[in-house]
Amino acid sequence: MLKNYIKVAFRSLLKQPAYTALNIIGLTVGKASSLINLLYIYHETSFDKHHSKAERVYRLSTSITEPDNAFKWASMTRPAAFTIKNENPEVVQAARMNPISPQGGMRFTLNQVDYFQENVYTADSTVFELFDYDFVAGDPKTALEAPNSIVINESMAKKIFKNENPMGQTLQSGGNREMSLQVTGVYKDVPKSSHLIADAMVSWKTIFQGGDGSWGGWGVFAYVMVNEGVTKEALQTKLDETVTKYIAPIFDPIGIKVKMVPVPLRDIHLTSDFEGEPVPAGDIQYVQIFTAIAIFLIIIASINYMNLATARSAKRAMEVGLRKVMGAQRGGLIGQFLTESILITLISLILSVLIVMALVPAVNNLVGTSLDIEALLDIKVISAVVGMVIITGFIGGSYPAFFLSSFQPAAVMKGGGGKSGSKILRKGLVTLQFAISMFMLIGTFVIYAQMQYVRNKDLGFDKEQMMQIDFRSLADVQKWQVLKNELLLNPNITGTGSSSTGQWAWQKRLWY
Repeated sequence: MLKNYIKVAFRSLLKQPAYTALNIIGLTVGKASSLINLLYIYHETSFDKHHSKAERVYRLSTSITEPDNAFKWASMTRPAAFTIKNENPEVVQAARMNPISPQGGMRFTLNQVDYFQENVYTADSTVFELFDYDFVAGDPKTALEAPNSIVINESMAKKIFKNENPMGQTLQSGGNREMSLQVTGVYKDVPKSSHLIADAMVSWKTIFQGGDGSWGGWGVFAYVMVNEGVTKEALQTKLDETVTKYIAPIFDPIGIKVKMVPVPLRDIHLTSDFEGEPVPAGDIQYVQIFTAIAIFLIIIASINYMNLATARSAKRAMEVGLRKVMGAQRGGLIGQFLTESILITLISLILSVLIVMALVPAVNNLVGTSLDIEALLDIKVISAVVGMVIITGFIGGSYPAFFLSSFQPAAVMKGGGGKSGSKILRKGLVTLQFAISMFMLIGTFVIYAQMQYVRNKDLGFDKEQMMQIDFRSLADVQKWQVLKNELLLNPNITGTGSSSTGQWAWQKRLWY
C-alpha cells in the first residue's frame, strides 16, 4: 500500500511541475532558515557539555557591593578554591586557571624563531580531574605536576613544531616572562563551545612558587567539584562560611561586602552576568528569540503549503470523485494526500540541508559565529528535524488531505463539489501567515535600525582616523617613548596617547 502511495504521489507531483516547484521552494526556504536557527540554538546550548563531570563542577565567581557601587566578577582570589576543598568534605577537588598575562597571550621561541600564542593559562595539575581534555601525548595525571612544564593543543604543536614530536622539547618564553618550558603533553583542540579556551597551559608551580598570596586579590578562574547529590544551595552555605572567615575581616571594616557565587559550569555561557569572562558569554533570551523565529518560519511554510493545496481543490475534485466511484475509501485518500505532502517535505528538507551546508561558512564569517555543520548529526538536532518534517508534512498536509477527501462523488460529477470549502479557515490562515510575516519584518527593521544607530553614533572622535597598537611585551613598552617621538615627527600624525589595563597589557593610540 505504501509503495503504491509513493508511486502515485510521484506521478501526481510530476504532472504539475509548477505547483510542485513552488511548494518545494517555499518549504526549502523556510526549512533552511529554521535549520540555521537550529544550529545557532544547538551551539549556544551545548557549551561545556563535553565535560563528563560538568554537573558537579562550579566556578567560584564574585559579587562585590561597595557603598556607592556594585559589580560582579567572573574571577576569584587565589587561595579560595583549595581552601574550600580542604575545609569541606562536600568538595572533592579544586583547580585554578589564570591568564598568563592580562592579554592572555605569550611569546615562545624555538630554534631562534619567535611565535605568539593566544589563550595561554597557568593551571593546577588537578585541572584534568575536573575537565575532559583529550590527550594525544603525555599523561594528564602528571603533565602539570612539575615546575616549568607546559601542555599544548594540537594546533599550537603543528604551528611551532611542524611535523616533529613536541614531547620533551623545550620552549623559551619571551617578553616579560623569561622561562624554559618543557612540553609534557599534547591535547586535542577544545571545542569552540567552551566558556574557557586554553591553547596552552603552564604548570601553576612555574609562576606561583611563593604560595597562594592574599585573599584580597582577584584574577583567577577558580573551580570546585562537589560530591554527587550536593546542591548549589548547600555549596553556597559553605562559601558564605569561607567568606565570613577569611574575606569579611579584610573588607567589612571599609564598608565593602564580598559574596562568593557558585556558578554551575553548564550555566556559565547563557546565564552569566559577570564581568571578565574568558570567552564572551551568550544570552538565554537570544536562544528563546531564535527558537520562536524557527517555529514561526515553519508555521509560515506549513500555512503556505496548506493554502496552495486547498486553492487547487477544484482541479483535484474530479480525481477524488473518480477514486471514490471506483471504490476508494476516505482513509486511503487521506493517506495518499499525506504521502504527497511528506514527499514534498522530504525533498525540500534534502535541498535545505544542502543549502545550509553551503551557507554556514559564509554565515560564520558574516556574523562571527561558530556554527558547525556536524551538529546536524547530533541526536537532538535529528529529533528536531524529524519534528520539523512531522509539522510541515503531517500538520501542513492534514487540512488539504481531510478537506479534499471529503468531497462527495455526486456533487463532484455535477461540477460543484470542489468549489465549496472552508473559506473562513483559508482566510484565517492567510491572515495568520501575513501577521507573522509582518511581525518578523518589523522586528528585523527595528534590529537593523538599532544596529545602524550603534554603528553611526558619534563617539566623540573620528574612529576612521585612529589606529590602535597593542604591545605584547615589556620590552616593547619600554621603547614606546622612542617610537612616540618618531611618530610625532610625521606631519600626518596629530597626536598620540597610551593606556594600560594591567601590569603586562598596554595599548597605544595614534590620531591622524
